[in-house]
Amino acid sequence: MTRRTMHLVDQPATRLDERAALAPNVASLLDIEPELAEGLPRRAAAVAHMRAMVSVQELATGEWDPESIARRRRTSFGFMVLSGLLAREITIAGGGALELFGPGDVVNPWGEGDGGLIAIGSSWAVVEDAQIAVIEPRTLAVLQTWPSIVSALVVRAGRRASRLAVHQAISQLPRVEQRLLALFWYLAERWGRVTSDGVTLVLPLSHGSLGHLVGARRPTVSLALKELASQDLVGRRADGSWLLLGDPPKGLASVAPSSSRNHRVRTSPGHVAEVRRLPGPEITTALAERLVELRGQYERNLSATPEVLARAAAVRAATRRIVTESAQAPSPSRSSRSPRRAGSSSRR
Repeated sequence: MTRRTMHLVDQPATRLDERAALAPNVASLLDIEPELAEGLPRRAAAVAHMRAMVSVQELATGEWDPESIARRRRTSFGFMVLSGLLAREITIAGGGALELFGPGDVVNPWGEGDGGLIAIGSSWAVVEDAQIAVIEPRTLAVLQTWPSIVSALVVRAGRRASRLAVHQAISQLPRVEQRLLALFWYLAERWGRVTSDGVTLVLPLSHGSLGHLVGARRPTVSLALKELASQDLVGRRADGSWLLLGDPPKGLASVAPSSSRNHRVRTSPGHVAEVRRLPGPEITTALAERLVELRGQYERNLSATPEVLARAAAVRAATRRIVTESAQAPSPSRSSRSPRRAGSSSRR
């Protein structure tokens, strides 16, 4: 992952400007994100560059609590990720969902509230050493002079909603293999790197983390990754990065293990062998996942049964109607022979 170069403001400054009394952990917002100044006249951009300051905070790998940021420093814009990788996990009734944040993301970790009637847990972790820029009230007060910068921050914050919608759509795909492949290529748009072997996804994502991203348990993810590897679609490098082989899939219908194609419920010997090699608790989890899958297929078949029976009844009714009409119709052979008999008797 490419880290962004940040130009921190030196202290003391050699010029008597507004940055002279700033601490070493304060930087110009437009130094950090020059794209925010797009559309500003050159003179206005120069002034904004000197006045729009943000506090830069270093985050070490491990657990992190956003509450460590004082309330007086918080705004609805929260903070912007400058480098590294952060993850937020939401847990409900033992299940979890994961969300990733990288450079350029603007997120407010304090404005999401609780779950109301549902007990919801939330935790943050720094996956890779990171830097964040806290957008404090004094920064927003200065930015009111340049609405285009505020608008750009709003756009950054709004991208998160789009990503969450895509993740939700991915988690609704019927097969875990399809979810993983779609997730890998979606993440590759942002964190992928083209190599001679394929597209390398430089993200330290474990099987458990992938499960939280696609809505599946770790044993199921492990089996699905082996299936994708057997189809030469996904591989893993020695350094833990993921390798995407071939071209991005235009359709995911063909990505399914042989044991589930043609909508047949079959358990291949290889699948049983994979389950037997798992530790005791994981065998129980894998069997539970399989039971849920079989139950889903049963319910789909059961819901389709009335339609199938209705079509069969319609076919039987049509068959009986055809038989009845055929029995009541006059025979063509008898009507065609009767005139000849009349003609022959007259000649005699």
